[in-house]
Amino acid sequence: SGLSLEQEDLENPELASSFYRRVDRTVLGFVGDTIVLEKKEAIYMGGAHAVHEMDVERVGLSTGKKESERFDLKASKKAFDALRKRANRPPCSSVHKQSVALRGPMGQTIPVALAVGELEVCSSRSQLHWEESGAKINVEGWPEGFHWSKGKLSVLEEEAQLLVQDLLRLRGVPSLLVFSSPQWVPGFSKGGEQTLLWMNLEKGLPTFELGTVGPVLGVSALDPSLLGARESLRLAQVFGLQ
Repeated sequence: SGLSLEQEDLENPELASSFYRRVDRTVLGFVGDTIVLEKKEAIYMGGAHAVHEMDVERVGLSTGKKESERFDLKASKKAFDALRKRANRPPCSSVHKQSVALRGPMGQTIPVALAVGELEVCSSRSQLHWEESGAKINVEGWPEGFHWSKGKLSVLEEEAQLLVQDLLRLRGVPSLLVFSSPQWVPGFSKGGEQTLLWMNLEKGLPTFELGTVGPVLGVSALDPSLLGARESLRLAQVFGLQ
């Protein structure tokens, strides 16, 4: 259980039986080979309330070992300041605890501000916030005629009617998966839906809607060498390659 009992606790088994240590982990996202987890721990050793602690863990999926955070506190200071200035900011977000490296639009790694409460009643609550205006989206190496800025996407001099908040480029296929919504829906958000479309880079704007999806936690590219002949043929048909 992780609890250490004193002799006086053993002499009062009824009280000791109420002691506990609970640990909950929530997946915040995947960045490459790393899974990012929010860890919340509650310890009760008597008294009126349990003691709450929270932290963020990064674990390499291939090694199983914990990793250090990629960004220092200054990297997400603007995001934390923007959160504090919001009229509808959460009440338990008074302390800037750390910068968490998570997946941003187009798969870039961004520093997200982790805010926690200062008072005991808020000690188990947290808020993640990213300041979009300070983000730089790298679109180098994309086909000529492709432009994406502040949700507006244009391809081959034709501008998309929907706001595009995220893009996934498919490996070995001249196509994109396009996420459209009024604002970006990060993987660490509590919810939200966005329209998923498929776009052929050789033909212009999205022409086929695939439905709606929730937040994207991470991305893993398909390895063609691991696909069978039937799966490879089906993908080629879906993306108009045959």
